[in-house]
Amino acid sequence: MADASVAVCAHDAGAASHIAAWLAPYQKKISLCLEGPARILFANCLVSLPRYSLASSIENAHLLISGTGWSSDLEHNARVLARQRGIPSVAVLDHWVNYRSRFNFAGQEVLPDQLWVADSEAKALAQLEFPDLPVLQLPNQWITDLSQSVASLRLYPPKYPARRLIYFLEPIHAHWTGGPWNDEKCELQGLRFWLQKLSLLSEQGWIAPLANLDKLLLRPHPSEPSGKYDSFIQEARRNWPIHLDQSSTLADSLAWADMAFGCETQALVAALSCGLPAFSTIPPWAPSCRLPQSELQHLNLL
Repeated sequence: MADASVAVCAHDAGAASHIAAWLAPYQKKISLCLEGPARILFANCLVSLPRYSLASSIENAHLLISGTGWSSDLEHNARVLARQRGIPSVAVLDHWVNYRSRFNFAGQEVLPDQLWVADSEAKALAQLEFPDLPVLQLPNQWITDLSQSVASLRLYPPKYPARRLIYFLEPIHAHWTGGPWNDEKCELQGLRFWLQKLSLLSEQGWIAPLANLDKLLLRPHPSEPSGKYDSFIQEARRNWPIHLDQSSTLADSLAWADMAFGCETQALVAALSCGLPAFSTIPPWAPSCRLPQSELQHLNLL
């Protein structure tokens, strides 16, 4: 049985990254219920804390802090349980899209008592979507820690034109039509559009001449299964120096890279915060990229 005053329930990586960074100084007050990618993230930050079942973690808690992932109902169930027991709950919004649907599982919407965000763009979107809920913006400690780690790991400043390209992958639960690869998953369409545009990026001086590119690395999303992109890499390697990123942490990947690419993953915003140019690779036949950061470049506008 957990006897800490704050129950933390998390599954997906995004919110877990923020929660772990914010709560690192308060470990003695925390009881953890973790599944999925959040297990690994918390293990790196809060190595000494035991894990509990959902019921045990929340039993004596005075506050619940939960993530807002889409790939599990764990956090939703935690908010249901907290409401039943009269425990105030906070939910952390880690991205900038689909805010309302994060709180609806099996047709049941369960909102927290307060929302926490880590940047002004997220706060504005949350206040617009949930005008009756308090929205608290906390310092983005995850980005601060990440930027410091990248700076300490980086052996030299990012080169421009870029020679080392990192692509941040993510599962996209949609179906894009109207392009040349309609039969493929959206994430693969984004990858193919990126490769198609590399010549133009070279002509415009963003990246080095194609023959001088050092390496193109693909970094899978924490929620994606091993081997998902093996066949794509094998095919693309006929024409490109493309490989799966073997770095153990996001900081290692960013420290290696000169430029970052991806559809609309949070890792693109992390790259911008670490001084890297970043491009969304969402193709023109797909819905527009929803990341609100003005510094982000868009391949479909070149």
